[in-house]
Amino acid sequence: MRGRQGITVIEILIIAALVAFLLACALPKLKLSGSAARSGTGTLADLRRIEAAKDQYAAEHHKKAGDPVTMEEMVKAGYLRSTPKGLPPGTRVIVGSIGTPAAIAPEHSHDDLSAPAHSDDEEDQRH
Repeated sequence: MRGRQGITVIEILIIAALVAFLLACALPKLKLSGSAARSGTGTLADLRRIEAAKDQYAAEHHKKAGDPVTMEEMVKAGYLRSTPKGLPPGTRVIVGSIGTPAAIAPEHSHDDLSAPAHSDDEEDQRH
């Protein structure tokens, strides 16, 4: 018997069928995320709306850079309809203070952009 060289037409057809199957599975998910991005319903669009609402809130309430603001304040005052609903699972929005960008953080994170960097207890222990 001779040694086998190259690949056969059957093998090429099997590989093409597998690639087609994987593309058929992946394309609907990609289309949905693309339409959400174009329609302005994604997470990035939510962050942009929050930033715009923060800017308007700051201007109309004479807030300065560094003044804290919460999501509840902006919703209650009518600058946002509600808190964002389409966030990735296990995350939350950190609005922060005026002049700092809104961000998305893990739900269990204690890292709030408007929180002080250290507590009074730490300050007492230093002196």
